Amino acid sequence: MKKIIIIAFLSLSFAFGARADTPVSLNIFPKAASFNIGEEFVLDLKINASDNYLNAAQATVNFPTGILELKSAEKIGSAFNFWVDEPTISNDKGTLTF
Repeated sequence: MKKIIIIAFLSLSFAFGARADTPVSLNIFPKAASFNIGEEFVLDLKINASDNYLNAAQATVNFPTGILELKSAEKIGSAFNFWVDEPTISNDKGTLTF
């Protein structure tokens, strides 16, 4: 049985500045430290822009299809108020694209 995950774009964190040479990172934070088989859980995706200005993001998150199933991707509370493309889930390919 697979674990089911829900990705929440709840709080994208930004630090604003002017340095273009500082890397940007996408981090995934679970709400709990461990999970049981078949249990649903929520992960927050957070972007750390370091000292960069940021007004858009694009990414593909890969996950193992044999043990995880992505149920939904929610944009509630996202720092982005405009999305060119809605988040797309493929449990066959093991991807979340936004």
